[in-house]
Amino acid sequence: MQFTKFPLQFSSVDKPLVYGVKVDKPSMLDFMIIDRHSQKILGVRRFMSVTETDCDIAPYLEGVIGFSPRMGVTDLGTGEDRMVLVGVEVTVVEGGPGDGGKVLRAPDRWYMHADREFEPGRLISTMPRVRMIDREAGEELTLWMEQGQKVLMAFEYRNRRMTKNFTAPRQGVWVLKVAPWNYPGVELVSIDTGRGEKMECTVADAPEGSVTLAWRSSMGSVEHYTFPQQVGACFEVEGKEEPRVRSRMKRTLRSAYERREVLEALAEVAASPEVWVCEQRNLYRRVEVVSHGVTWPEGGGLKCLEIDVVLDQNNRKSWN
Repeated sequence: MQFTKFPLQFSSVDKPLVYGVKVDKPSMLDFMIIDRHSQKILGVRRFMSVTETDCDIAPYLEGVIGFSPRMGVTDLGTGEDRMVLVGVEVTVVEGGPGDGGKVLRAPDRWYMHADREFEPGRLISTMPRVRMIDREAGEELTLWMEQGQKVLMAFEYRNRRMTKNFTAPRQGVWVLKVAPWNYPGVELVSIDTGRGEKMECTVADAPEGSVTLAWRSSMGSVEHYTFPQQVGACFEVEGKEEPRVRSRMKRTLRSAYERREVLEALAEVAASPEVWVCEQRNLYRRVEVVSHGVTWPEGGGLKCLEIDVVLDQNNRKSWN
């Protein structure tokens, strides 16, 4: 008896994760899916009287991986909190449910959220490689790094330049936090992955009334963008005749005029399962996006888009 297939390391939980098993004669096979960090059993699936079968474990990993924006100072940190280490054990029973059985154990695998495959050493981001970031909100970059890979950061000031290196001690997903407030007066932060990819972040003070959102992207990264304008607000109230009144302030955020590639990345905010507002340095709060979709005019040139979000909501006793 043996495994005939299992997924590659760092495969996506958003795609099928198929384990195949083959045995010598018809048997009952129990697949047990285990979170190796917590040792929690995520699911069990049974196949009766089979000699060969496939089991897709992806549905059992739904909701297991949680995201939150990276906080702290400028540093390179592990992205293991954005992955799950999964073990699969298969109990093979040749007689019946009460006969005991032999156990097959597949190699443990790290799985992550991503809608595509990545080459080791690459930057994982839906946003463009040249961008502007808010001095008080900062940025973070998600990278799939090889063991020993170095990332070079350069901080450009008006009259000087300083650099900083980070090294990945092992292969995997890593998160580079960019905190401009650690470098007062910095005007440009550039990042070189050492694998042919570079990024430039112009550091600027966000205009008054702007809002910085962070969201989980389809590539498994957390992206940031500062919407420079709030162009509308709507105060909604429910349950005025009930013991408690529910109210919320819905605000319309308008982007700057951007290229199409930026607008397509921003459109993911409406579909993202997790969105936060950055209220100040290292302080994030979950918000609800109420836009069912976003649109922008066709044609060339720069365009903008608008997104409706609920930044403030309340649940209080009725005045009556």
